[in-house]
Amino acid sequence: GAMFGKTEKLVITVGGMSCGHCEGRVEKAVMLCDGIKKAKASHSERTVKITHAAGSVVNMDEVRAAITELGFQME
Repeated sequence: GAMFGKTEKLVITVGGMSCGHCEGRVEKAVMLCDGIKKAKASHSERTVKITHAAGSVVNMDEVRAAITELGFQME
């Protein structure tokens, strides 16, 4: 039970976001992926910061597919 509530962060680079609306769409899509608690996109930094449960493995293929489907590029 020591892992409860603990989270880990990872940052991915996403190209093609140009505005807050784009960020919102990317965040929504990424948060639907397995095990992801939070996503914070920044079009100026070209990043998406992902928060997931500690010890859980983020399926990067799923994340990439979600982002690509919106027309953005995960780098």
